[in-house]
Amino acid sequence: MRWNHPVLGVISPSVFIPVLESNGYITKLDQYIWEEVCKTIRVWIDEGIRPIPIAVNVTKTDVLAINVAEFFSDMLKKYRIPPKYLDIDIAKSTYLETHGALSETEAQLQQMGFRVILDGFDGNFVELSALGGIGTDQLKLDLRSAALQDRINALPGIFAQARTLRLNLMAEGIESTEQLNVLRKAGCAEGQGYVFSRPLSVDEFAKILKVGHSG
Repeated sequence: MRWNHPVLGVISPSVFIPVLESNGYITKLDQYIWEEVCKTIRVWIDEGIRPIPIAVNVTKTDVLAINVAEFFSDMLKKYRIPPKYLDIDIAKSTYLETHGALSETEAQLQQMGFRVILDGFDGNFVELSALGGIGTDQLKLDLRSAALQDRINALPGIFAQARTLRLNLMAEGIESTEQLNVLRKAGCAEGQGYVFSRPLSVDEFAKILKVGHSG
Protein backbone atom coordinates (compact mmCIF):
# COMPACT_ATOMS: atom_id res chain seq x y z
CA MET A 1 0.00 0.00 0.00
CA ARG A 2 1.36 3.39 -1.04
CA TRP A 3 -0.23 6.84 -0.90
CA ASN A 4 0.42 8.71 -4.12
CA HIS A 5 -0.03 12.26 -2.78
CA PRO A 6 -0.53 14.98 -5.47
CA VAL A 7 1.95 17.32 -3.76
CA LEU A 8 4.21 15.18 -1.59
CA GLY A 9 4.57 12.28 -4.02
CA VAL A 10 4.64 8.64 -2.96
CA ILE A 11 4.32 8.33 0.81
CA SER A 12 5.42 5.19 2.65
CA PRO A 13 2.78 3.26 4.63
CA SER A 14 5.01 3.63 7.71
CA VAL A 15 4.00 7.30 7.70
CA PHE A 16 0.20 7.13 7.32
CA ILE A 17 -0.78 3.62 8.50
CA PRO A 18 -0.10 4.42 12.22
CA VAL A 19 -2.49 7.37 11.93
CA LEU A 20 -5.25 5.15 10.54
CA GLU A 21 -4.57 2.55 13.23
CA SER A 22 -4.88 5.17 15.97
CA ASN A 23 -8.17 6.64 14.72
CA GLY A 24 -9.85 3.33 13.85
CA TYR A 25 -10.01 3.83 10.08
CA ILE A 26 -7.50 1.06 9.32
CA THR A 27 -10.27 -1.54 8.92
CA LYS A 28 -11.99 0.54 6.24
CA LEU A 29 -8.72 0.77 4.33
CA ASP A 30 -8.03 -2.94 4.80
CA GLN A 31 -11.46 -3.91 3.46
CA TYR A 32 -10.91 -1.67 0.45
CA ILE A 33 -7.51 -3.25 -0.25
CA TRP A 34 -8.82 -6.80 0.25
CA GLU A 35 -11.56 -6.22 -2.30
CA GLU A 36 -9.24 -4.49 -4.78
CA VAL A 37 -6.90 -7.50 -4.63
CA CYS A 38 -9.79 -9.91 -5.26
CA LYS A 39 -11.04 -7.74 -8.11
CA THR A 40 -7.55 -7.62 -9.66
CA ILE A 41 -7.13 -11.40 -9.43
CA ARG A 42 -10.46 -11.79 -11.25
CA VAL A 43 -9.24 -9.43 -14.00
CA TRP A 44 -6.01 -11.42 -14.39
CA ILE A 45 -7.91 -14.69 -14.69
CA ASP A 46 -10.28 -13.20 -17.28
CA GLU A 47 -7.29 -11.90 -19.28
CA GLY A 48 -5.66 -15.31 -19.31
CA ILE A 49 -2.93 -14.36 -16.84
CA ARG A 50 -2.11 -17.10 -14.34
CA PRO A 51 -2.08 -15.37 -10.92
CA ILE A 52 0.35 -16.13 -8.15
CA PRO A 53 -0.81 -15.93 -4.52
CA ILE A 54 -1.13 -12.36 -3.26
CA ALA A 55 -0.76 -11.75 0.48
CA VAL A 56 -3.08 -9.32 2.26
CA ASN A 57 -2.67 -8.13 5.84
CA VAL A 58 -5.20 -8.65 8.63
CA THR A 59 -4.72 -6.56 11.77
CA LYS A 60 -5.81 -6.84 15.39
CA THR A 61 -8.35 -4.09 14.77
CA ASP A 62 -9.85 -6.05 11.86
CA VAL A 63 -10.26 -9.21 13.95
CA LEU A 64 -11.96 -7.33 16.78
CA ALA A 65 -14.10 -5.01 14.62
CA ILE A 66 -15.56 -7.22 11.88
CA ASN A 67 -16.18 -10.84 10.89
CA VAL A 68 -13.03 -11.27 8.81
CA ALA A 69 -13.85 -14.82 7.67
CA GLU A 70 -17.31 -13.77 6.49
CA PHE A 71 -15.86 -10.85 4.53
CA PHE A 72 -13.43 -13.07 2.63
CA SER A 73 -16.14 -15.67 2.04
CA ASP A 74 -18.24 -12.95 0.40
CA MET A 75 -15.27 -11.87 -1.73
CA LEU A 76 -14.75 -15.42 -3.02
CA LYS A 77 -18.38 -15.58 -4.11
CA LYS A 78 -18.50 -12.05 -5.54
CA TYR A 79 -15.36 -12.34 -7.68
CA ARG A 80 -15.36 -16.13 -8.22
CA ILE A 81 -11.70 -16.61 -7.34
CA PRO A 82 -10.05 -19.72 -5.90
CA PRO A 83 -8.79 -19.15 -2.32
CA LYS A 84 -5.36 -20.49 -3.32
CA TYR A 85 -4.65 -17.13 -4.94
CA LEU A 86 -5.02 -15.20 -1.66
CA ASP A 87 -2.77 -15.53 1.40
CA ILE A 88 -3.87 -14.06 4.72
CA ASP A 89 -0.97 -12.43 6.61
CA ILE A 90 -1.61 -11.96 10.33
CA ALA A 91 0.97 -10.07 12.41
CA LYS A 92 2.46 -11.73 15.48
CA SER A 93 1.17 -8.84 17.59
CA THR A 94 -2.40 -9.79 16.60
CA TYR A 95 -1.92 -13.22 18.16
CA LEU A 96 -0.68 -11.50 21.32
CA GLU A 97 -3.41 -8.89 21.61
CA THR A 98 -6.69 -10.51 20.52
CA HIS A 99 -6.94 -12.77 23.58
CA GLY A 100 -8.02 -15.88 21.69
CA ALA A 101 -10.50 -14.18 19.34
CA LEU A 102 -8.17 -14.89 16.45
CA SER A 103 -8.16 -18.70 16.74
CA GLU A 104 -11.73 -19.11 15.45
CA THR A 105 -11.14 -16.67 12.60
CA GLU A 106 -7.95 -18.48 11.62
CA ALA A 107 -9.69 -21.87 11.62
CA GLN A 108 -12.56 -20.56 9.48
CA LEU A 109 -10.18 -19.05 6.93
CA GLN A 110 -8.22 -22.30 6.68
CA GLN A 111 -11.42 -24.30 6.25
CA MET A 112 -12.31 -22.07 3.29
CA GLY A 113 -8.96 -22.92 1.67
CA PHE A 114 -6.94 -19.81 2.49
CA ARG A 115 -3.31 -20.08 3.52
CA VAL A 116 -2.87 -18.29 6.86
CA ILE A 117 0.60 -16.87 7.53
CA LEU A 118 2.02 -15.58 10.80
CA ASP A 119 3.92 -12.42 9.93
CA GLY A 120 6.80 -11.02 11.98
CA PHE A 121 8.25 -14.27 13.36
CA ASP A 122 11.67 -13.65 14.92
CA GLY A 123 12.88 -17.23 15.38
CA ASN A 124 11.57 -17.72 18.93
CA PHE A 125 9.84 -21.10 18.70
CA VAL A 126 8.93 -21.18 22.40
CA GLU A 127 7.03 -17.90 22.06
CA LEU A 128 5.44 -19.19 18.86
CA SER A 129 4.02 -22.22 20.66
CA ALA A 130 2.68 -20.03 23.47
CA LEU A 131 0.96 -17.76 20.93
CA GLY A 132 -0.79 -20.68 19.25
CA GLY A 133 0.99 -19.90 16.00
CA ILE A 134 1.99 -23.52 15.39
CA GLY A 135 -1.30 -24.05 13.56
CA THR A 136 -0.57 -21.49 10.85
CA ASP A 137 0.23 -22.66 7.34
CA GLN A 138 3.45 -20.66 7.12
CA LEU A 139 5.73 -18.42 9.17
CA LYS A 140 7.38 -15.28 7.83
CA LEU A 141 10.79 -14.90 9.42
CA ASP A 142 11.37 -11.15 9.65
CA LEU A 143 15.07 -10.48 9.08
CA ARG A 144 14.51 -6.86 10.17
CA SER A 145 13.34 -7.84 13.67
CA ALA A 146 15.45 -6.76 16.63
CA ALA A 147 16.15 -10.41 17.49
CA LEU A 148 17.73 -11.05 14.08
CA GLN A 149 19.49 -7.76 13.38
CA ASP A 150 23.13 -8.51 12.49
CA ARG A 151 22.63 -12.19 13.42
CA ILE A 152 22.81 -13.75 9.97
CA ASN A 153 24.73 -16.67 11.49
CA ALA A 154 21.58 -17.69 13.41
CA LEU A 155 19.55 -18.39 10.27
CA PRO A 156 20.73 -21.99 9.55
CA GLY A 157 19.78 -23.08 13.07
CA ILE A 158 16.35 -21.46 12.85
CA PHE A 159 15.55 -23.21 9.57
CA ALA A 160 16.87 -26.52 10.91
CA GLN A 161 14.56 -26.25 13.91
CA ALA A 162 11.61 -25.37 11.68
CA ARG A 163 12.20 -28.54 9.65
CA THR A 164 12.36 -30.59 12.86
CA LEU A 165 9.00 -29.12 13.94
CA ARG A 166 7.62 -29.55 10.38
CA LEU A 167 6.89 -25.85 10.09
CA ASN A 168 6.84 -24.07 6.74
CA LEU A 169 9.20 -21.11 7.05
CA MET A 170 9.91 -18.30 4.59
CA ALA A 171 12.03 -15.17 4.96
CA GLU A 172 11.01 -11.54 4.56
CA GLY A 173 13.11 -8.42 4.50
CA ILE A 174 15.89 -9.90 2.36
CA GLU A 175 17.97 -6.89 1.38
CA SER A 176 21.41 -8.25 0.45
CA THR A 177 22.92 -11.04 -1.61
CA GLU A 178 24.81 -12.14 1.51
CA GLN A 179 21.51 -12.79 3.30
CA LEU A 180 20.13 -14.53 0.23
CA ASN A 181 23.11 -16.87 -0.04
CA VAL A 182 22.94 -17.83 3.65
CA LEU A 183 19.20 -18.45 3.38
CA ARG A 184 19.62 -20.68 0.33
CA LYS A 185 22.27 -22.75 2.11
CA ALA A 186 19.97 -22.98 5.15
CA GLY A 187 17.25 -24.52 2.98
CA CYS A 188 14.99 -21.49 2.59
CA ALA A 189 12.84 -22.04 -0.50
CA GLU A 190 10.68 -18.91 -0.40
CA GLY A 191 11.42 -15.28 0.41
CA GLN A 192 10.66 -11.65 -0.28
CA GLY A 193 12.50 -8.38 -0.05
CA TYR A 194 14.21 -5.54 -1.87
CA VAL A 195 16.94 -7.88 -3.15
CA PHE A 196 14.28 -9.19 -5.56
CA SER A 197 12.31 -6.04 -6.31
CA ARG A 198 11.29 -2.65 -5.06
CA PRO A 199 7.53 -2.02 -4.62
CA LEU A 200 5.71 -2.08 -7.98
CA SER A 201 2.42 -0.72 -9.25
CA VAL A 202 -0.29 -3.22 -10.18
CA ASP A 203 0.31 -2.60 -13.90
CA GLU A 204 4.06 -3.15 -13.57
CA PHE A 205 3.50 -6.37 -11.66
CA ALA A 206 0.94 -7.60 -14.22
CA LYS A 207 3.53 -7.13 -16.98
CA ILE A 208 5.92 -9.42 -15.10
CA LEU A 209 3.17 -12.04 -14.72
CA LYS A 210 2.43 -11.85 -18.46
CA VAL A 211 6.10 -12.37 -19.33
CA GLY A 212 6.35 -15.30 -16.96
CA HIS A 213 3.16 -16.83 -18.33
CA SER A 214 4.28 -16.48 -21.97
CA GLY A 215 7.74 -17.84 -21.11
